[in-house]
Amino acid sequence: MTLHRRTLLRLLSAMVAAPLLPRHAFGQAPARLMLAGNAVERAKAALAAHPQGVDILKRVTRRAEELLAAAPAKREFEPGRAVMLPTSREVLERVQTLGAVHFLTGDRRFAERAATEILAACAQPDWNPKHFLDTAEMANAVGLGLDWFGAGMTASQRRTVADSLLSKGIEPGFAEHAKRAFWTKASHNWNIVCNGGMAIAALALGRDAPDESARMLALSLDSVRIAFASFSPDGGWIEGPSYWDYATRYAVYLLAALESAGADDRGLAAMPGFSETGRFILHATGPTGLAFNFADSGETMRRSAHRFWLARRFGRPAEAGDELARKGAPRGMHALWFPDRVATPAAAGEPVDALFRGARVAMFRSSWDDPNAVYIGCKGGDNAANHAQLDLGSFVLDSGGERFALDLGSDDYALDGYFDKKKRFDYLRNASAGHNVLLVNGANQRLDAGAELASFRSTPGFACAVAALDSAYSGLKHRRGFALVDRTWSLVADEVAPESAADLQWQMHMRAAVAIQGGDAVLRLRNATLHARIVEPAGAAFAVEPATAPPPQNPNAGVSRLTIRLPKQAKPLRIAVAFGPSASPPAHVSGRARLALENWARA
Repeated sequence: MTLHRRTLLRLLSAMVAAPLLPRHAFGQAPARLMLAGNAVERAKAALAAHPQGVDILKRVTRRAEELLAAAPAKREFEPGRAVMLPTSREVLERVQTLGAVHFLTGDRRFAERAATEILAACAQPDWNPKHFLDTAEMANAVGLGLDWFGAGMTASQRRTVADSLLSKGIEPGFAEHAKRAFWTKASHNWNIVCNGGMAIAALALGRDAPDESARMLALSLDSVRIAFASFSPDGGWIEGPSYWDYATRYAVYLLAALESAGADDRGLAAMPGFSETGRFILHATGPTGLAFNFADSGETMRRSAHRFWLARRFGRPAEAGDELARKGAPRGMHALWFPDRVATPAAAGEPVDALFRGARVAMFRSSWDDPNAVYIGCKGGDNAANHAQLDLGSFVLDSGGERFALDLGSDDYALDGYFDKKKRFDYLRNASAGHNVLLVNGANQRLDAGAELASFRSTPGFACAVAALDSAYSGLKHRRGFALVDRTWSLVADEVAPESAADLQWQMHMRAAVAIQGGDAVLRLRNATLHARIVEPAGAAFAVEPATAPPPQNPNAGVSRLTIRLPKQAKPLRIAVAFGPSASPPAHVSGRARLALENWARA
């Protein structure tokens, strides 16, 4: 009876998932996962037509040639963590690079080397299912390899790869879904990466294990909708730029694989915000090339080939042009998804200011084309979000080609309790003290606090956002405004009303050298200079203090804080600081700084 039940369930599962199965069986050229239709021929033409395309193909080919002589990737774990992601990602990068050069040149040596890499990955005892991201990324790599190179393998090799993909990828994935593992219900990057990797593995197994393929594809597409909803309403990502990159990369892998296989994406690409999400990383990168790195994000972003796919799919050549202008080593998918249309953000008419309500962040800049432009990235946020730090109301500031107000970013994930809410916020880089926020009695913000950007305005002479921060601290009403005046002067203004006497500290983290005279400060960083003035309250003065952290934390070498200390404040007050090119802001700039925040959006 049990056997019959299982058979029936498998049949029902296959029937339900049948519309999801690919229309192309393995080996029926030109079908290849993530390469729909004439993608390879289109890439050849686009690469040849653009000088940077020629250079990218040369660089990717050079990397592939290096791999011909390299040993297969070894099974390695991150220092201090039982996490195998470095190996999974190395295998994926190698498969994509070798595949790109094989498809674009026709040289079989690269296909043969890729098969060796895939078989070595299959020889591992497992793909570390205890940290399922590792399994999902390796399943993606091996599934892609099976689809791309399986036709050139022997029958025995192909069987080995398919069996490994099933036993080390798909079956652990079924176990995760059966126990409703946290990522199957999550709204963050884990959901998209794990489901994306499983879906690609399932598509690759469509011929070898059709029942399991259909079942996993159905489970993955049902679950992944939860996290795709996090792009709503406007494409922002509350986990910050680094995890936008990770989540969106796998969202694109999934959609590109479904498209190439002729499978239904169940409306994922059409979900609110997804078509606009490329704008998020465009605006979250300052003219310095550094990211507005809130949450556990880094300042320096890797190159992201999936931006080329997004730009082509949704007709956004400015995002392709921005990716093309980025520094760093190109990947295999940069060559295979190389765009045939590029533009600068300015030429495409991209606004210089942006609000992302879902992520609760806003960005303002004086120009797209000037590397010395003024840029402000500011946030409300949600302290309970995945990878969140206690930074409601924080900001970054670029001027003169330098980042003057910085975010410290993440610390070492191997620190004890780094992701444990009971310990995480004891570490400076996660605590409120490690951010450009208003500190109240030196305490952390509330872990359950959230802050909307209550107002937003974008005009040539005055652009602003106001964060509603009342929930950030107990016993304090607080609003913070950020503004760009005449595209030259930046303002940060706080309105606070303590319920009882409180010690307040305004602070900004920086790498600049500082000269202070009362309420005036001159910040110098390499060849750039920025002036800061306390407009309110009268008589307040700047100070500088170290931003060091004790071991084993990152010591924050070279970083200090520009501060304003206001002890035992019991009455409502305003704190307004102006940043600009000279010691004295014009009268209308100071006037804006003194204007009540409730009037900023309409003044």
